[in-house]
Amino acid sequence: MRTALVFVGLAVTLSAQAPRPAFEVASVKKQAQRIASIPTRLSTPSAALHWTNATLVSMLLFAYNVSNFELIGGPDWIRTDLFEINARAATEVSQDEKRLMVQSLLEDRFKVVVRKDRQEMRISELTLARSDGRLGPNVTACLDPNTPEPRRVAPRGGQLWVVYCGTIAELARNASMILRAPFVDRTGVTAKWRIEITFIDPRFATSVGGGGQTPVDPNLTDIGTAMREQLGLKMESVRGPVDVLVVESAQQPTPD
Repeated sequence: MRTALVFVGLAVTLSAQAPRPAFEVASVKKQAQRIASIPTRLSTPSAALHWTNATLVSMLLFAYNVSNFELIGGPDWIRTDLFEINARAATEVSQDEKRLMVQSLLEDRFKVVVRKDRQEMRISELTLARSDGRLGPNVTACLDPNTPEPRRVAPRGGQLWVVYCGTIAELARNASMILRAPFVDRTGVTAKWRIEITFIDPRFATSVGGGGQTPVDPNLTDIGTAMREQLGLKMESVRGPVDVLVVESAQQPTPD
């Protein structure tokens, strides 16, 4: 959970914080080129961590649970140089514990120094679109946990998002992660719902009607129209403050 405190203009070295758990053993090797690999399921509790083709940025995104747009600063190589990481904890750990362990590893091996800040940037603000406060037809009551969810498939050239039982704030967070742009919930609605939305994938927005290599379902709309018609939400682009993580400094890793 993101803290409400904002540290502006203050570098916070990881060593100044409370002690964090660390991996029992860890190996960091620089890769000369990208190699074939099987993605690691980081959400699965385990004692081991194995990454290939990892940039320091990708490690920071995991360690601090932030999106690309929330991470700024640092030397150019943190976005391009590739590393192989092998680490093991003394016992099986959860994803949240593993994040803390990766923070410790980045401090130890990459000498990472970060600080929290708040910056003005373009954000997508979600408010209620209807004057009566009603939500759209695709915002429905959560299903009973024992009720199987019907299989849903994204339409041609489109994206399908389903929040099975969550809040609009969680939808905004998911939108931020997927579209790599800040979405902020301003609806004031805190109840949990089943939320489903389909819209044109921005990558194929110019292919509506089959004019491009990936034909797009002509019934799809852009995400702003889908938010309004399907969810009863108004999406407005405004400038506002966004919490960010600034990379103050980082070094090439110490050898094993």
